[in-house]
Amino acid sequence: MRGSNSTLSRRLRGRQRRYFGELNVDKVLLTHFEKAEWQIHPTLAGVKTKVQRNEGPFSPTDVLLASLDSKQDIPWHVHATESELAYFLQGTGLLFTSHDEGKSIADTLEIFGGTTVMIPPGLWHMVRNIGGDTLVVFASHTP
Repeated sequence: MRGSNSTLSRRLRGRQRRYFGELNVDKVLLTHFEKAEWQIHPTLAGVKTKVQRNEGPFSPTDVLLASLDSKQDIPWHVHATESELAYFLQGTGLLFTSHDEGKSIADTLEIFGGTTVMIPPGLWHMVRNIGGDTLVVFASHTP
């Protein structure tokens, strides 16, 4: 068994870069969100964020924590080229989707702690906190 671990170790050491589609990922991005301060979102009232943006040599990927006060919305928005993967940590809300900037609702989905959603590029969406507690979501945007 030791021999196979040594072989695996040599193979892993020999790989300096990983390729994901067109993305060249050559380093680990590490974020300690518990040490970061909540920042007021510059354009969304009632929304606070902790963001790790990839400023490296590859894609404009980010990960973030967002905190939405009770009875607040993250208004209609779209990510033209990025998918959004969101995991709701706490709270209760509704996720609305639309194909036309929110003029007509395509779907209304209940979200709560433990819910995960994947939103494809180009799909308009908004989140409404319908509960009495803060809604907290961990999200990642990738091309």
